[in-house]
Amino acid sequence: MEYPSITLHATGRPSFVWSDGFEGVTDVELKTLLQLSRDTLNSIEAEFENRLISKSSRQASQIDVYGDRLREGANNIGVQERLDEKAAEHVKTAVEVLTTPQTVRAFMVYKAFLGDVLCHCGPDLVLLCAACLGKTKVAALKKEDRISLLDLVKRKKSSYISPTLGRLATEYGLRSLHDEQEKKRKRAESTSLTSAGIESQLAPARVTREGGYTAGSQRFSGM
Repeated sequence: MEYPSITLHATGRPSFVWSDGFEGVTDVELKTLLQLSRDTLNSIEAEFENRLISKSSRQASQIDVYGDRLREGANNIGVQERLDEKAAEHVKTAVEVLTTPQTVRAFMVYKAFLGDVLCHCGPDLVLLCAACLGKTKVAALKKEDRISLLDLVKRKKSSYISPTLGRLATEYGLRSLHDEQEKKRKRAESTSLTSAGIESQLAPARVTREGGYTAGSQRFSGM
């Protein structure tokens, strides 16, 4: 017998499974088995749903814990106007991860997360996430949890920002890194727009329904 499985019992059939058929089972017993099966199904569905809710609550709690870490860390940094030794090491690691190729999965995951924070929230929040969480905590999260954490940072960004975070982001080279990435992004957009414009100009002429014709982005009236 394969497991898990459900075994049925009746007067004329001491032990059998549904796939064996119901020969020898009386109508009364068959009705009873039907009700028991429905009760079993309802019970399993309820248990499964409760476990999903419990799992979701645990995940939410983990992100909430990290949110509290970020809030407390932002407050401490703002008051002390500096990073402690451990936080400073975390930030140095983050800068190295962002600026060098990574081949180890944990570092690749961390780099991707920091890159998303840098792109969507700026260098100040990269510094805060690195200082308060570090590589190990971020890399250990499942993909959906890292997305939830990024969403939390985006939503709470304004409550974390302080002049001290900005100054430290500059001192550790995160602001210049962000500025360089912005320049690359703008150059890429400019190149894309230029290419699109050239393609438009080189597009073949076509006749319009009004009797004129177009060539590239220019429209000419018929004679």
